[in-house]
Amino acid sequence: MPATELAFSNPPPRALYLDTDVLINYLVSSEPHHQRSRTFLERLLAQDTTLYVSSLTWIEYAHVITRDDFRRRLSQEIRQRLRLDRWGDRAVRQRYLQEYVQALDELLAQFEWAEVFPLVDVRQAALGFMDQYNLDGQDAIHLASAFSHGVVDFASFDRVYRRVDGLHLWNDLIYAGQSA
Repeated sequence: MPATELAFSNPPPRALYLDTDVLINYLVSSEPHHQRSRTFLERLLAQDTTLYVSSLTWIEYAHVITRDDFRRRLSQEIRQRLRLDRWGDRAVRQRYLQEYVQALDELLAQFEWAEVFPLVDVRQAALGFMDQYNLDGQDAIHLASAFSHGVVDFASFDRVYRRVDGLHLWNDLIYAGQSA
């Protein structure tokens, strides 16, 4: 049985794993699901939901926000303030990354949260999920990280998680009516 997709307006769970894309959408106003992510996380904060994220989250987050296509989508004000036209300068990259990682840390600090370290059990489960659900490595690690802590509520805008049996996929029903 594929994942059960849930609206962000549903009563929030006590424990929720956050995929990196939800965090990026929350923190970056130019992202397509920014407002829905902000509203959702603010509801979670009011309900004392415990969040789970993988150690991989920071690396994946940094990878996404440092991509050229991502930086080009940022507002002109941000690009000018951070001098992104000088991306080749290490000090520019360092300041940019530091600012965005600090924003992620500050967001998580508002919550009760836990960092999941991808140790042997997560690695083994991730390899199985890659086979079973045809997930890429990072997606499989996120799923294995959640399941390793007994968390079946999982927030992500990534459609690949729709095929995961037993998962409660918090995606605000953005794929409603589309086949898995």
